[in-house]
Amino acid sequence: MSNKKAILVYTFLLVIPYILSLALIGIAFNALVLHSASLWRTIIGSIVGSFIMLAVKVTVERPLEIILDFVNNKFLRFLVNSFWITQSHRKIISNLIVDFVLSGVSTWGIRQLFTQNQIWGSLLGVVIAAMFVFTLIGAYLEYDLLSVDGAE
Repeated sequence: MSNKKAILVYTFLLVIPYILSLALIGIAFNALVLHSASLWRTIIGSIVGSFIMLAVKVTVERPLEIILDFVNNKFLRFLVNSFWITQSHRKIISNLIVDFVLSGVSTWGIRQLFTQNQIWGSLLGVVIAAMFVFTLIGAYLEYDLLSVDGAE
């Protein structure tokens, strides 16, 4: 796989869904928690969000391993490795910290960008639809490479 194709697959299959997952955490938190603007409640939401993101990262371990086998670019290998968390406890903890901060930023950002009525309305559906579309594009770009059946 060329580096350009690997970057496209990585972007559509991992980066964009990761950002949209953070948006989902921010939307869900602001939609479900009354007085979500309190610092204490935002910290609790960020803790929960970081563990949700850890669970999401565990599910993409195999595609990451496959992509890593075909990537030669050092920067791209670094990016792929940053999502690959089962290698060490240090990476799990550092990912939890990064996801904690990003979940907090997402929660705050959603609250700043959208009104409460927009958050309670169709915003969640729009983000889920976008995640679905981008994941489909990423899977389509590299279906043969990421398929479970090996080429015989």
